[in-house]
Amino acid sequence: MSAERLAFLLERLTAQTITAGEKEELLGLIQSGQHDEQLNEAVLKILEDESVQFPETLDADSSRAILASILAADRKAVPVRSIFHRWRWVAAACVFVLLTGAGWLLSRRHNEQAPVQTASTIEPGKQGAILVLAGGKRVVLDSLGNGTIAQQSGADVVLQNGTLRYTNGKDDEEVSFNTVETPKGRQFQLVLPDGSHVWLNAASTITYPVLFTGKERRVTVQGEAYFEVAKNAAMPFVVSVADKVTVDVLGTSFNVHAYADEPGIQTTLLDGSVRVGLGTDAKILRPGEQATTNDKHLKVVQGADLDKVMAWKNGLFNFDGLGVKEVMRQLERWYNIEVVYEGPVPDEHFFGEISNQMTLNHLLETLTITGVHFRLQGERTLIVTK
Repeated sequence: MSAERLAFLLERLTAQTITAGEKEELLGLIQSGQHDEQLNEAVLKILEDESVQFPETLDADSSRAILASILAADRKAVPVRSIFHRWRWVAAACVFVLLTGAGWLLSRRHNEQAPVQTASTIEPGKQGAILVLAGGKRVVLDSLGNGTIAQQSGADVVLQNGTLRYTNGKDDEEVSFNTVETPKGRQFQLVLPDGSHVWLNAASTITYPVLFTGKERRVTVQGEAYFEVAKNAAMPFVVSVADKVTVDVLGTSFNVHAYADEPGIQTTLLDGSVRVGLGTDAKILRPGEQATTNDKHLKVVQGADLDKVMAWKNGLFNFDGLGVKEVMRQLERWYNIEVVYEGPVPDEHFFGEISNQMTLNHLLETLTITGVHFRLQGERTLIVTK
């Protein structure tokens, strides 16, 4: 009877005829977990149908979150890892349940599981950076308003709507170099003197001349950066990555992932063409390909997951196929925390995308769906347990 009633209420929900009382009843039935596999399949079809309209009193995102929670309601009876491998996109939807505020459906029903123990609320990262001028002066850009903030080799250094730009450079001046650093918990965008756009992820740096002269445009990067390079065939664009890899460009869009605490360097091409070099070895990438390097080897992976690569720039975490340590390294950089493992590192994997604009506490509540548990100690230390 519960399954039939749930089906009826779902039909009312999608037909925009559900009442406030019926919505409360729907939530209660979802919590009870009294539904069958056939109904789950029907829910899957509703979730996949982007044309489904929902009542104005319950926005589409919240409604889809309710549907997704049905699929997660009986996760205790089936190993989480199996569910995540079978329904990868469903896992993303279930994560979204918590993101949109409907997550209490999961946490209330399974309150016997240990909640995240928190000492304080840790906010997500934000836009901001430190500009290191020639001579070593450091300028914190986080709170500055629009306007000229410095002059370098005759060029005006201008902050405009959170983006750093260089204007009025003169080629008769001695060229100086600037560095933009994003601490943990910060991302930033700048426009280089040639008009190329660069987005920096957290805990990253880029060093560049305030005016490009000579036969090439060369910059140096550590961490993660996405480039949209202005075309200039007469002056190729060259990125030196972590003093190991070079990326030669004419005009293209690509992402470089080169953190010191990651196992290798990844260069992913979205558009155009680049040549990635490691020592005497070099590979030319086509759009959708990714070059991966370690200290000795360079290889090309075709069909790179571009959504996963670009998630950080689009305000998301993409955890598809990532283990606990890989996920925790992302959280360390974005939330400016230190992660400590209490006992062995849990052998679990995550799937799905989730906004990076929620508090760390809220995100950790979501991740406990895999059986991994957390507690916050002191101001910014995260303890990971099984």
